[in-house]
Amino acid sequence: MVEFLEGKDGKSVKIGEVAFAAVFNTLANICFSKDFIDLKGERVDSGLKGVIWKPLELGSTPNIADFYPIFDGLDPQGADTTTSTIEWAMTELVKNKEVMGKLRTEPGREIGTADSVKESHLSQLPYLHACIKETLRLHPPVPFLLPHRALDTCEVMNYTIPFDSQVIVNAWAIGRDPMVWKEPLSFKPERFLDSEVDFRGQDFE
Repeated sequence: MVEFLEGKDGKSVKIGEVAFAAVFNTLANICFSKDFIDLKGERVDSGLKGVIWKPLELGSTPNIADFYPIFDGLDPQGADTTTSTIEWAMTELVKNKEVMGKLRTEPGREIGTADSVKESHLSQLPYLHACIKETLRLHPPVPFLLPHRALDTCEVMNYTIPFDSQVIVNAWAIGRDPMVWKEPLSFKPERFLDSEVDFRGQDFE
C-alpha cells in the first residue's frame, strides 16, 4: 500500500478503496499468505477470489461464512465499517494539520527512525491511540449499540423506562454531548492523553 501511495504522488487517491484493499489483503495474508486485491487494478488469484465472491453476488447480503466456514470472522460487511472509519480519520487529520504533524513525529520520537513501526511498538504511541479514540468518538462505525431490554421499570434522567421496553443506546449522540465533552465537535486527541480512565472500570471510553 505504501509503494502504491508513493507512486500516486501529486495525484488523487480514493482512500476508501485503498483502505478496503489493505484491510482485505491483511485478512487474506493471515488465511492464505497472499494478497487477493492488487491496488494497481490487476486481479490476483482471480479463480479463488471468484469462488469466494460468487455466492455474495447471488444473494442479497449473505455472510461469506455461511458458505465457507473457514472464513468465519472474515466478514466483508465488517471491512466496510473499518474502511469508513479510516476515511474519517484521514479526513480529520487533513482538516487538522497540527494534529497530523504531532502524529507524524511521534514514531520517530518514541521508537526512533531505525525501525519501521511494528505491532509491538503500539503501546509506545499514546498520541496515535488518542487519535483513534477521538475518531471513534466523533465517527462511531455503528451509531446505535445493540438493543437491550429493560428487566425492570426504571427512571433514567427523569425518563421512565417501562418494564420489557427495548432500549437502544445512541453512541453517536453520547460522543457529541456537550455535557460530557468539552468542545464536542472539535477533533482534539489531547483530551484522551491525560485521561484518568482505569481499564478495569466501566467508563467505556
